[in-house]
Amino acid sequence: MRVGSLTIQKERWLLMINKQDKPISKVNSWLGSPEINRFTSIGFEPVPGLLERNYEPFPIKDSMLNTYRGLVINPVQGDVTLLEHYILHVMSSGDVELADYITKWFAIMVQKPNQPGQTVLVIKSLEGTGKTLMISDTIGSFFGPAFFETANGEQVFGKFNGAAAEAVFINLNEAVWGGDKVAEGRMKQLATDQRTTVEKKFQDARQATNFAHIVITSNNSWAVGVGDSNRRYVIFEMAKKMPKDYYDKYAKWLNSGGRE
Repeated sequence: MRVGSLTIQKERWLLMINKQDKPISKVNSWLGSPEINRFTSIGFEPVPGLLERNYEPFPIKDSMLNTYRGLVINPVQGDVTLLEHYILHVMSSGDVELADYITKWFAIMVQKPNQPGQTVLVIKSLEGTGKTLMISDTIGSFFGPAFFETANGEQVFGKFNGAAAEAVFINLNEAVWGGDKVAEGRMKQLATDQRTTVEKKFQDARQATNFAHIVITSNNSWAVGVGDSNRRYVIFEMAKKMPKDYYDKYAKWLNSGGRE
């Protein structure tokens, strides 16, 4: 709301503050206070190490209102054996080198959410093999509203990409574009570039810092059109479906403090 509109609408709110009991509006009193928070902009800038519990929505003396709230978990030291086993034997099909890469990719994203991911993880699997349990329910849950999941590639690569632009972690779940060269070019930019173009509906396009870490999950054999840009993609297939009690055990651990 503009200052003028606020003043007009709230002029009837009067406050007696001086010795002569001359009333002035609460709005004018508030606007004239030296302790008022004045923001010149609203932005999304991830802060390494910030936890939501320590988020200050109206920081004094900051000129920008930052909508990044931090990690929604409260990290504690604990046993991560099940997580390591899941990454190695489910996500990586027993490939130790791949499991190490995936672990470090996730860790860097959590530790440095203010930098783009540099590569895109492309995870192919059969239905029901547990990719959602890892990508959405585990890693995605760390980021709260800064995790964006969609099956509509237009929300990431299209003209109106405002929602995806305010995310650290993006999961394109079955968002297959085949040989779409525009989408392929956009993916290259989001993987490595420091700046990106953002446009919300009814707003002008603008340049913004790129923080995207992208995972593509798909049950299709052709999830991306790689072309000559395969250095930006890490493509792998998950293991075949594990017994149900394996997933149940992992989910129980996750929801009983494992997430922290």
